[in-house]
Amino acid sequence: MKNVLKKFGGAGVTLTELMLVSAIIGILAIPLTRMLKGGLGAFMAAESRTTRQQSATTGRGAVAWDMKDINEVLFGSPTRVVFVMDSYRWQDVRPDKYNYFADDDGDAVQNISDPDRDGDALVGNTDMRSLMNRPGKVVGTVGWRQGLDLEDDDEDNDGRRDLTVSYTYLPDRQVVEREVFVNEESVQKSTLWDHVVSSTFTYFARPDTLGVPPNADTGGDGIVDTAELAALGNGGDLDRFAETRWISGWEYAITILTEGSAVPYVEKRRDFYPLMESKEKFP
Repeated sequence: MKNVLKKFGGAGVTLTELMLVSAIIGILAIPLTRMLKGGLGAFMAAESRTTRQQSATTGRGAVAWDMKDINEVLFGSPTRVVFVMDSYRWQDVRPDKYNYFADDDGDAVQNISDPDRDGDALVGNTDMRSLMNRPGKVVGTVGWRQGLDLEDDDEDNDGRRDLTVSYTYLPDRQVVEREVFVNEESVQKSTLWDHVVSSTFTYFARPDTLGVPPNADTGGDGIVDTAELAALGNGGDLDRFAETRWISGWEYAITILTEGSAVPYVEKRRDFYPLMESKEKFP
């Protein structure tokens, strides 16, 4: 200790020496700070990118699970879509209402394999199509409430659609919300995508399927797009049967931007769906 004090004159360090040391530390701190800032920035960017990808993947998986069973769109706008699925998907939200292996109509066919679970479409070998027009039971009053499972949206015969689902973009919360309705009553809400800064749904039909009016494809490009579908009704949102009955495909484009990121991620998918093209629809 004496040697150290002797080296510095026995009186500590001078102000000049302190300033010199501080200047050296400051010079060394600049590249160190830049290095730490760069590393932190890279970490934050990676975390943001992971969050975006996780959000996109979660939504994509849920939509894919729904789209294998979608059979009709009831309402379509740029920010909201409402569609129908078969009641066997009750198993997801109301398992008490559906048992795969039960036989609800007593025809010795398990529900999961029965093309007419409530037994109101077939009489012997006669398709209910030929019976719907009998007095007092015309198509206009029966429609989607009776028939084989694909056309029958009321298999518990309560006069309401068994299972509908909506996707809605809520800009104030920056989410796309999925809502499930059983017998037209909401039973479940969940988030499909979050950190959403824009969301657009568009709808399509093929002019050669489902009896689409031959003049619907005014653009002549082989696709009846959203504007052309709207022109079949009153324009604007697709909210009338004359507009929605022809829809056989749709597209979503979701833009996700997480905090701390300057680069958005766009999740986009467009498909046509077999059940939508096969189902005979009624108002």
